[in-house]
Amino acid sequence: GMDWIQNVFVEENGEIIVVGMLGNYSEFPNLNVISDVKHEEIGNLCVIRLSADGKEVLATTVLGHSWNMKAARDKEGNIYICGSTTDEKFPTTPDAYDTSYNGGVEYNSGGDLYLTKLNPKGNEIIFSTFIGGSDNEMFPSFCLDKENNVLIFSYTNSKDFPITENALDKTYSGERDMF
Repeated sequence: GMDWIQNVFVEENGEIIVVGMLGNYSEFPNLNVISDVKHEEIGNLCVIRLSADGKEVLATTVLGHSWNMKAARDKEGNIYICGSTTDEKFPTTPDAYDTSYNGGVEYNSGGDLYLTKLNPKGNEIIFSTFIGGSDNEMFPSFCLDKENNVLIFSYTNSKDFPITENALDKTYSGERDMF
């Protein structure tokens, strides 16, 4: 399977948190599998917490298959991850903006976006939502402002991508509109 590291965060106590992809996570100890839809050919989003000396895996959280993801932390140490998925069972929280997969079929690059916030240890979901229309949303970037509001930048092929009433432009202008 395909493995890679996307982000590394170091705690004040020296513990290391790695956000990345694992093609085969079944070998990891201390598993917390939130979504067990295995897509080993493209990888599964994992958050791995290691001891300060790197010799012990303290926790491994598996969220589901994903790609093109980015991660950041807020002032409290919570972990935010935004990426693309075609995993209809990607975990969402009951109070999420959108709890259902909306569509998109571009395997290994498209699908819906997701935004997930994990606790500082990376082993509990605080919130998680889908974001998208019936076609592909891809290659997101994001940042947090000083109040921990999330600003997402990406593009969509979805004519029905959800927009707000005060949007500058409410019309679909063709393939790969930016938002």
